[in-house]
Amino acid sequence: MVVTVLDSVAKSGLKVTSITYMNLLQSCIDTNSIQLGRKIHERVDVVEELNPFVETKLVSMYAKCGFLDDARKVFYAMRERNLYSWSAMIGACLRD
Repeated sequence: MVVTVLDSVAKSGLKVTSITYMNLLQSCIDTNSIQLGRKIHERVDVVEELNPFVETKLVSMYAKCGFLDDARKVFYAMRERNLYSWSAMIGACLRD
């Protein structure tokens, strides 16, 4: 449903912002919805160049949903890491 709405928004010519993606990913964390989180991740990869904030939220989502390997993949693929991304990855490793 969410992905369908995102597609409709994109087709209407509106731009979905990184803040929208971060809020959607936070909802996935809150509800432990890894399937929806993966769909959103796929969509972000196609539609938008990832920025460190969205990538950090992806690291957090994968880690908090119990997918540390996926969190590491996103982290290691990041072109730019900052204090927040490092904190998210350290937190992920501590959970493991």
